[in-house]
Amino acid sequence: MNQPLSPAVADSARWHATLDLDLQRRRAATRLIGCRHEGPLYVQKPFYPEGPDCAHVYLLHPPGGMVSGDCLEIGVNLGEGAAALLTTPGAARAYRARDNGTLQRQHTRLQLAAGASVEWFPLETIVYNGASVEMETEVQLSADASCALWEVTCLGLPASDEPFTRGSFRQRYRVLRDGVPVFVDGFALEESNRQRMAGMGALQEQPVNGFFLMGPFTTDADDEQIEALRAAIPQALERRFSITRLGEYYVGRYLGGNAEQARAQFARWWQMLRPALLGRPASPPRIWLT
Repeated sequence: MNQPLSPAVADSARWHATLDLDLQRRRAATRLIGCRHEGPLYVQKPFYPEGPDCAHVYLLHPPGGMVSGDCLEIGVNLGEGAAALLTTPGAARAYRARDNGTLQRQHTRLQLAAGASVEWFPLETIVYNGASVEMETEVQLSADASCALWEVTCLGLPASDEPFTRGSFRQRYRVLRDGVPVFVDGFALEESNRQRMAGMGALQEQPVNGFFLMGPFTTDADDEQIEALRAAIPQALERRFSITRLGEYYVGRYLGGNAEQARAQFARWWQMLRPALLGRPASPPRIWLT
């Protein structure tokens, strides 16, 4: 059993990393004009595989995971008319917490001015058995700003037959438009509710869950579009996915055993919907192919 750390040692072992990005539209191009970081969290130069209008940005976290006491804070500001696709080169990991259960935290804030668009597509978060994780994401949309978002969480290591049998995972996700919530999602798995969360009304003992959100779409809901999105789900996985139109947003869900399945289907939906939302075809980040 691990021995408890003294307060001085515990404080020195914590790693607080911050990243603040400022993307602005300059002469018909989206430019990264501000990048401030502390600790092991940063980006290199943006890429422009689809031209200067949309910047592709890869968030880098060299340690590859969070341990007890770590806190990652990510802030992204997109100015009027700016467009950016942000992703990560690999899965995020939250390792087993110390015996005192000190939290591992990640807080993300995306702020969009009028006419801006963000595509926020991190690869999955893998939560190791015994981890104690808190993740919070808030997206602030102004006026006609738009977003395409997904989150995929893998609880435990199913491929190694290591389920998430102890620890905690809490996630809060909010999307607001001019200060009004348009999507609020919360998830909490703790020792006190573990048995209930495994039931048919929750996780159904599946290790991977995820959601997809894209909008706003100003046209009325299109039954043919919904049917096309549902028809894009492989027949063998129809019971693992769902998608519907809620107001001006398409919302999709996944519950199953494979993070790659979730991301592949979310990417298909994104490719189908992006031309209508952003007026350009999908351009998958090159790093997804490596």
